[in-house]
This record gives sequence, C-alpha cells and structure tokens, in this order.
Amino acid sequence: GSKTNMTRLHYFKGRGRAETTRWMLAVSQINFENVAIESPAALAALRATGKLPFDQMPLLEIDGLNLSQSSAMTRYLARRGGFYGKTDADALWCDMIAGAVADFAETSLQAAFHPTAEAAVQSLRGRFEKFGPKFEARLAENGTGFCVGPCLTFADVVLVEALTGYLEWVPDLLVGTPMLAVLYGQVL
Repeated sequence: GSKTNMTRLHYFKGRGRAETTRWMLAVSQINFENVAIESPAALAALRATGKLPFDQMPLLEIDGLNLSQSSAMTRYLARRGGFYGKTDADALWCDMIAGAVADFAETSLQAAFHPTAEAAVQSLRGRFEKFGPKFEARLAENGTGFCVGPCLTFADVVLVEALTGYLEWVPDLLVGTPMLAVLYGQVL
C-alpha cells in the first residue's frame, strides 16, 4: 500500500511492552515497520508529531489510527483479525485469561532485576506454581487444545508470549503441564 497506510510500531529497542503487539501483528499476518526509538531526540521528534495519545510508547500506527496502551492494541488486533472468540462468553474468557496473564507476566519482566540468576529462577518457579496449573486446567476444561473456543484467540497468544519470558530462565518449566507445552509449541 501507500506510505500513509504503512503499519508502524514505535518503541524503545528491545521487546518490552511492545512484544505482545508484535506477536499479534504476526498472527494477523500484518506487515509492519518496527521503529526503534533509540535517542532522546528521536523520542522528542515522535512526541512533536502529536501521535502519542497519552504521551506513552509503544505507539501503533494502523488503519489511520494512532494506538496507545499495549492491551488496547492487542484487543484491537484481536477484533480486527477474528482472534476474540466467537461469542460474548468467549470474549469474556479471553479478557479474563489476558488479565491473569498480565499478572503472571509481570514476574518475568522483573526477573532481570533480581540480584542473582538463582533468585530470579526461584521467583519465576514460585509464580508458575501458582498460575501454571490454572492455565493447564483451563486448557483441559476447554478441551480443544486452545484456551478459549475451538481455535486460536489472543488469549493463547498473550499466554505463550508470557511463557517465553519464563522459559528463558527456566527451560524445563512446562514438564508438569503437558497441554501448556503443546500450546506453546503450536503458537510459537
């Protein structure tokens, strides 16, 4: 398409809070330009465009819109691409799982700030012991190999993306949750 219709994701170098949006763009098969903001001057220039609705990054430029807030971007892309389930109850489950995943993911975002790798791993294992069995039980209850309904939803995408942050530190994490391990392999 023309330059103005180009989808662009603006964020600091690295994965961080833009990563889930990148995954959703990939799942939706939307080509996008990843714009790394690498200097105070680049950030000031982006701010000067007036495109940041709440003066925060990431910023997703898509469909003539300037989107802020990762969870809003994820849900917009989910609705746009048909990854929000088939019913209102499915959508509710997607939102509940995404909320739990946001709590779960926070621990892996903090892992690098622990004084030692052992402390990070211990923290991640403890958090997974709380959430892992719940995610596994949801997969068992749904019975399709996915978290919600008969096919992939954004709930699966955010869950697997969060798990990657854990698995970097604890590679054998999914040994006790076989359905979660299968989902991870499917989405990745």
